[in-house]
Amino acid sequence: MQKKEKVIRPLFGNTNGLKAGIERRIEHVYRRRIPPEVVITPELARYLTELSLEAGRQIGILADRKGVIQFVIIGYEKELLIPDLSDFRLGRRRLRGVRLIHTHLKDEPLSQDDLTDLAMLRLDMIAAIGVLENGLPGNIYTAHLLPPNPRQLAMMSEIKGSGQYL
Repeated sequence: MQKKEKVIRPLFGNTNGLKAGIERRIEHVYRRRIPPEVVITPELARYLTELSLEAGRQIGILADRKGVIQFVIIGYEKELLIPDLSDFRLGRRRLRGVRLIHTHLKDEPLSQDDLTDLAMLRLDMIAAIGVLENGLPGNIYTAHLLPPNPRQLAMMSEIKGSGQYL
């Protein structure tokens, strides 16, 4: 009987200069799942913010609607480059079926670039988790697209404090 080999998906983005230990811990994010009904679990939020502070870079995940993490992305201090999403179907008026959750090193709200990515890539949702000075999660900022209307393209919200992501 053959054993199934575990395929370790590669990290996407700026891995240059990362210490091997941090890179290996970031790769372990692929093993996690997010319940479909929550933005992110408090445990995963803390894990990402601690790694982000240690690496000095934004870290993001792209999760599908079932909560399976499809991509782990390592960015720069102020930005994250999103991989090619052509494998995720996109209809004329449909969303892509993935949500982007990433860290912001200074606990700042979603940027204009984040909102542009949400709209242009037709993501289900985008979230930014603030990283506090001690590495714990700060505020979480979320946005999702609204049905076509003349007043507003996206709905944004903020959850103050850590551990309240459910």
